[in-house]
Parts: sequence; C-alpha cells; structure tokens
Amino acid sequence: MCKKRAIIFLCFLTLMITTGCVPMMKLSNQEADIYQKIHRKFSQMTAYTATVKLTVKNNRTEQVYEMHQAVKTPEYARTELTAPEELSGVVTVYAGNELLVRRADGEEPLRLEAKEGYSDFFIHDFFARYYQSEDTALIVSAGTGESETMLLETVANPESSSRYKITMLLDTKKLEPKTITVYDIGGNVRMIAEFSEFCYNPALHDGMFTT
Repeated sequence: MCKKRAIIFLCFLTLMITTGCVPMMKLSNQEADIYQKIHRKFSQMTAYTATVKLTVKNNRTEQVYEMHQAVKTPEYARTELTAPEELSGVVTVYAGNELLVRRADGEEPLRLEAKEGYSDFFIHDFFARYYQSEDTALIVSAGTGESETMLLETVANPESSSRYKITMLLDTKKLEPKTITVYDIGGNVRMIAEFSEFCYNPALHDGMFTT
C-alpha cells in the first residue's frame, strides 16, 4: 500500500509553480539572434531525451528525484525513476490524456487522467505555453561577450496559488535547457527540474511509450 501511495504521489509532483515578473530587456543584435535560434530550434523539435534531477518543495519538506525522460511530441512522453532507491524503476507513460504508471516488476499499470501540471517538467510543454501566452518575458545573463544564459518566463495555465509562473533557463552557447522552475504566487520555488545529457531529435520507437 505504501508503494502504491508513493507511485500515486509521483503523478502529482508537478502541480506547483512561479516567479516574480521579469521585465523584458532590450536585446542586443547578438542576443536577438540567439533568441531567434532558440525559437527556430525548439519549434522544430520532434523528440528529445534527457536525464533530470527533480526537486519538489513545500513549506516543510524537500524531495529529490532522478529520472530519465524520453519525449516524442506532440503527445507521448516516458519517465523512468532512478532515485530514490525505493522508487527506482517506476515508469510513467504519458499518452494523450492518460497516464500509465507501473513498477519495473511488471505490476498492472495504474491508470490516471492527465491534468494540468503533470507535464510542467517537460521541455516541449514549456515552449508550447511560452509561445501561446501573452504574458511572457525574457532576461539574459550579465557579462561581456556572448550571453551565457537566457531566462524565459511564462504564466502557468491555469494559474493557482501554488502553481503560478514557470521559467526556463537556457545555455545560449549549446542552445540547450538547463532548468525549468515552478514558483508559487509568493515567488517561492515549488519545483525545479535540472537537465543534463540532453539529446535533440533522437529516433524514438513508439514501443517505448507502451506499458
């Protein structure tokens, strides 16, 4: 029963988010060019894989999870937990409006309805929100020469007190995501996903997204 409760809890990990408003900065020609390259690259993204360290916070606790993500847009995604040890091997498949959660030992998958917030730690979903929203902003890192990072910010949809705004920090040299952060209405971090081993548009077989 404890294991099942833990699995169910994983499906609700991403129901939190926000940052205070970031003013739109005047971009240099070089920065504008980087912004256009980011838009061009991710508007053409059809799949990706990444390793993710996910930290979920509330007023009293902080939980850290590690996982592998595989995504095939527009509607398929798969995560497999590697830490903590007691949840290692838990696989969640996102297929349209349904979530299928199972352990590696072949138990009958738990089926849940996908809801807003479950996909906050996916890169393609962030960009979908960012480019569809009228309430967005960006800021580039200070320093000389080429900007090292660019921060994109958008509102959560729908907004709530615990899931209010979302940001993505990108490496402007690699044109890769570094973090996605969810803030509450008070500006407190509720979730942060840290990306590594990002692979752009790999060939992913549909069989990966079945249980």
